[in-house]
Amino acid sequence: MKEIAKALHLTSAEVSSWLEDKKNDRKGVSKGFSRGVLETKAQALSEKKDWKPFNAVLALLVYGLVLFPDVENFVDFSAIGVFIAGNPVSALLADLYYSLHIKYEGRRKGMLFCCVPLLQEWLTSHLPRKDSFVSNPAGLKWHQRMMALTEKDLFWYSRELDGTKIILSCGDFPNVPLVGTRGCINYNPVLAFRQLGYPMEDKPDNNLLDEFILKEGEENPALLRKIRRAWGQIHKKPLTKKNCIAKPLYTQWVRERVEANRLPFDMVVRPLSPEPITMVPIEEAEELKAQISELQKKNEDWESKYLQVEGKRARLERDLKYQEGALQESQKSLKESEDKREKIGDGMLSARENLIAKDEEIERLKQSYGKIKEFGQSATASQKKWRLRYLEQVEETKKIKKQWRHEGNQSQEFEGLYTQEKARREYLQANMERVLAQKNQEFEEQLR
Repeated sequence: MKEIAKALHLTSAEVSSWLEDKKNDRKGVSKGFSRGVLETKAQALSEKKDWKPFNAVLALLVYGLVLFPDVENFVDFSAIGVFIAGNPVSALLADLYYSLHIKYEGRRKGMLFCCVPLLQEWLTSHLPRKDSFVSNPAGLKWHQRMMALTEKDLFWYSRELDGTKIILSCGDFPNVPLVGTRGCINYNPVLAFRQLGYPMEDKPDNNLLDEFILKEGEENPALLRKIRRAWGQIHKKPLTKKNCIAKPLYTQWVRERVEANRLPFDMVVRPLSPEPITMVPIEEAEELKAQISELQKKNEDWESKYLQVEGKRARLERDLKYQEGALQESQKSLKESEDKREKIGDGMLSARENLIAKDEEIERLKQSYGKIKEFGQSATASQKKWRLRYLEQVEETKKIKKQWRHEGNQSQEFEGLYTQEKARREYLQANMERVLAQKNQEFEEQLR
């Protein structure tokens, strides 16, 4: 449940509360979610504009109700498992082949349990789309209309498939093993080459058509493991020249297959008209019956030829329209090229005028450059002259500074000598004053 909740961007508790059992005629009981619960949740998420879980819940509804239907109005765990895996293509193909095989094997009637809209889209994509086949003026049934077609009436190949890489086989399998919601079955790519644009050269090798089927309810873990490993070793068809044709050997093989397997209906082009109730002699009645039978046969032949001619006419009309479309595209491209050429011509004329103007501007710039160059040379000479004078001034300044420093040193020496002499003089003066004072004192003592 955690993986389911994670894929739906919801909580495990909420998702677990939706789980319920539903009666299944094949399995007995199926587990899953009811359509009503999922639609209610999607509506609530839409109102809240919570788009991430809304998109996931809506996608789960599509998986369970459209792509992998089983129980009505119920999404079972088989569909949920494919939803979590993320790529439904191989499972869709497996369910389609499995359902067709089961119906054919038992000659059963009833509904196909697969994505029927996908099968219908594939079938109608190859049928004629115009004229009498679509309008059906004769009121023929589907199988009568289809039995009147020839291989030339069908659209075997769409160019939208150009560049598609074809898986030829997987692992040790001679073909492609598929795992669906109901069982496992193989797919034979060699039978689909013409639908992909490649020729059907010869009858297929029987080894490439080896079939296997693991039916619903059967257990074979070893085969399942082998299939899983095989999908890790995919063998693809190398790109070759395409040619959507079928050669006689392949066509003969198809006819033999049809005769061996038999189709479940008669090849009747038009329903037989009711015979009028008329009283006629037996001999005349027998003759009329023979004529009616012959006319009916001729009518069937002519009707078949008519449908074939109509198909051929439709193909020719389609090819003509395709060629007309291609011609219109070519004319449109030619006109666009002419318009571009005119624009380019105008652009080239304008560019030429611009080039002439640029040349004139370049010439003016050259003249200006010559004057600037002369001025620059003169300025360079003046610069050299002033630089020499500057260097001379610098040298003279250095000499003056040197002389000034020398005189400064002499001045400092004279100042030192002056200070020393001054100190000496003051010392001598002090001594003289002291001596005079002593002499005066001695003289005064003598006078006394």
